[in-house]
Amino acid sequence: MTLTTIFHFDLGLTVDNFDLNDTAPASVPAQRTDGWHAQRIGRITASRIKDVLAVSKRDGKPLQARQDYLAQIVCEILTGQRQPSYQNAAMAWGVECEPVAL
Repeated sequence: MTLTTIFHFDLGLTVDNFDLNDTAPASVPAQRTDGWHAQRIGRITASRIKDVLAVSKRDGKPLQARQDYLAQIVCEILTGQRQPSYQNAAMAWGVECEPVAL
């Protein structure tokens, strides 16, 4: 499956012909491990797809969230480092209690 032009901004950056079949790693490390985080660097993830698709309902122009996510992905690719993510108390509780829920 190929998605054509996921991002396009005034920055002159375009991601074209993104092949979803080329993105799957051979093996997936356990969630939240260093290996898992390393494989996610510079990749569009399902939890952030809303930012990829963020456009104004009024005029269809990209929202700031879309531009911010593109900048984050580009920074991760250039530096090889993942960007810190937000986690509130409820999210931390969910991570801590997840093994019990499964």
